[in-house]
Amino acid sequence: MQTRLFITGASGNTGRAFLGDLFRSPLARDADIVCLTRPGDPLGDLCAWPVRTVEGDARDAGSISGAWDGDRAIVNISSIYHSEAILRGCPGARSIVAISSTGLFSRFRDEAVRIEASEKIVTSSGIPWTIFRPTMIYGTPIDRNMSKLIKYIAGKRVILLPGGGKSLFQPVSAFDLASCITASLLSPAAAGKSYEISGGSVHPLREIVEMIAGILDRRIMMVPVPLGAAIAALKILPSLPVKPVQIMRLLEDKVFDHSAASAELGFSPVSLDTGLRRQAELMGLLPR
Repeated sequence: MQTRLFITGASGNTGRAFLGDLFRSPLARDADIVCLTRPGDPLGDLCAWPVRTVEGDARDAGSISGAWDGDRAIVNISSIYHSEAILRGCPGARSIVAISSTGLFSRFRDEAVRIEASEKIVTSSGIPWTIFRPTMIYGTPIDRNMSKLIKYIAGKRVILLPGGGKSLFQPVSAFDLASCITASLLSPAAAGKSYEISGGSVHPLREIVEMIAGILDRRIMMVPVPLGAAIAALKILPSLPVKPVQIMRLLEDKVFDHSAASAELGFSPVSLDTGLRRQAELMGLLPR
């Protein structure tokens, strides 16, 4: 059967990594790929792939339906929260692969309950589905997490660590997550399953900061900041682009078992050091 995909979020961090992986796979033969992009989105290297881009809003079923031409598999990379609108806007879809989040397991229940409800929309859709729950995604110059931290460390000598930076993280490279999406499209056995997707190594935040500083050849001073003081600072300076709940979530260990994805989809994530070195190189920040 011809590979016919309708991809949301293709112009983002994971989306671009997925397209690169997709067109190196057997799925690329005779593929017909449509990518939904928001009006005004920079298409950049999307133009390098043999895909058709259509404008629309993944939050709006009416907007999506104008771009939908039927009989395709959906790959929803934009947000699990858009699942209802996407499924309503794509009647007759063959199947759906949806990117969710390990935030489902957070003790901060507002986010977890919202993710759970969005996943239920996918699992009750009546079409074959696969859900991936990645940890923090990193790996490209446009990611929303590590790229900001790398840039910050590249320009600062003093780094504040809320809670002392003791909590554990297991970030996953966008390129590794992309390989899982491709593998699931090639494996009928992935239908009806959800997978936790985590990185190849586990580190406390303090160690991650040290790792980045070492990669950038930067000397830094790390200053532990009590959690209460960090939250109080955000209340005094509400213009800062960080929310109190984001600071509180830094105290949650984010370590997850990806053995199911390894066994069933051949998932083999890189270590964080390897992934960060590649990211710093892509950002043009490796010391010469």
